[in-house]
Amino acid sequence: MRLPLALITLIVLLMPGAGPAHAAPGVNPAPSAKAWAAIAARPDWSGVWLPDVIDQAMQIKTNPPPWTDAAGRKAAALAAQETEGRPKGLAKPEVRRSAC
Repeated sequence: MRLPLALITLIVLLMPGAGPAHAAPGVNPAPSAKAWAAIAARPDWSGVWLPDVIDQAMQIKTNPPPWTDAAGRKAAALAAQETEGRPKGLAKPEVRRSAC
């Protein structure tokens, strides 16, 4: 009984396509030198990025966007309201003294 089992095992292992499974080519190939060079050519975005808030505020005042007429009127009305302290609650809070 041992000989036929060993013979069957040998035949099965020698069949084409039998044995350890190999990954199909192109399924997940290793990166090539060209791929690494393309990655290296990209800018380095690592590090801490902090917005320049002072410059943003200056750009709003000195370099406004080119509004259309309708949008320009709305933007001017909103800017006027902001300087007047409206809407209520966004302006500097009033200090109220306690009566106690």
